[in-house]
Amino acid sequence: MPDVEELSQLMRMLLQVVGRSAIPVAEVQRVVVPNRASERLLAAYNRCDGSRTQAQIVKELHLSQASFSRAITRWEAAGVLFRLRRDREELLLHVYPLPPPSSRKGASQEAGNDSR
Repeated sequence: MPDVEELSQLMRMLLQVVGRSAIPVAEVQRVVVPNRASERLLAAYNRCDGSRTQAQIVKELHLSQASFSRAITRWEAAGVLFRLRRDREELLLHVYPLPPPSSRKGASQEAGNDSR
């Protein structure tokens, strides 16, 4: 019989598969980084892997607690982030991680347009 950690990993994988079929990557990117200027928000979103609290992510990335809290509320309302309660902690879990800017679809096209 699988243990709790194995079940947790399976549930995360299932969420990512279902999430990718329900919400395209471009839509998640639009919600997470609406103006493409905040790579710190992208890094924060990708750290929401179900193993960290909001306070831990704020500390790791030196973010403003208030602005990150607003981002979490926006992401949760859009359905790309969930809050998991474990004991007295509230962990953050994204629907799936986003690729870094250099590997995002369209990044090579944008770079090509700059060289003209």
